[in-house]
Amino acid sequence: MARKRQQGTAADDAGETLRLIVKTAHRLFMESGYRAVSTRQIAQACGLTQPALYHYFKDKQALYEEVLRSTMNETRTALERLIRRYTEDLEECLRQIVLYFLMTKPDDLFRMFHDIEHELSAEARERISSTWMQSYLLPVASVFEEGLRRGTLLAPGQGGTDPVSAAYLLMSFVSHSGGPQDASVRADTLVRVLLYGIAAERT
Repeated sequence: MARKRQQGTAADDAGETLRLIVKTAHRLFMESGYRAVSTRQIAQACGLTQPALYHYFKDKQALYEEVLRSTMNETRTALERLIRRYTEDLEECLRQIVLYFLMTKPDDLFRMFHDIEHELSAEARERISSTWMQSYLLPVASVFEEGLRRGTLLAPGQGGTDPVSAAYLLMSFVSHSGGPQDASVRADTLVRVLLYGIAAERT
C-alpha cells in the first residue's frame, strides 16, 4: 500500500513538472520566438537542469509541439462548449466564438505560425496543421454547417459558401481585426460584416 502511495505521489509530481515546463516554455516562446529560446533557458526558468528537462522532452521541437498541442486542445474544448451553449442562435454563437478568440489573444498562435513554417520539420508542420484543423477550423465550420442545415445561411449554389471556406474567412477576419474598439465591439462588427456585408441595403 505504501509503495502504491509513493508511486502515486511520484506520478503527481511528474505531472506537475510537465505542466510547469509547458507553461514556462509557452511564455518564453511567446516573448522571444522559437529560435531565440534554448532548452537550457526553459530548464533554468523551471528550476530544473537541462538533462532533467530532456527526461520529459527529447528536444526543443518536441516541447514546442506540446506547447502548441496543449493550447489548441484548450481552444477546442472551449469552442465546443460555446457551440453547445449557443447552437440555437447562429449570430450569437459566432459572436461568442470571435469574442473568445479576441479575449484569449489568438495573435499568440498566429505569431507562432512563422516559426512553425521556418523552424520545424515537415513532419512536425503536418502534425500541427492537423491539430489546428481539428481544434480551430472544424469546430467553427460546424457552426456554419448547422446554419446551412437550418436554412439560416445561403448554400454555395445560392450565392453562399461552404462551411470550411466560411470558417477560413472568419479566422482570417479575426487575425486582422485590429483597431481601437474593445473586443465586444470588434466581435459585433466582424460577425455583422461576415453575415450581412457592409453595403447599404439596395432599394
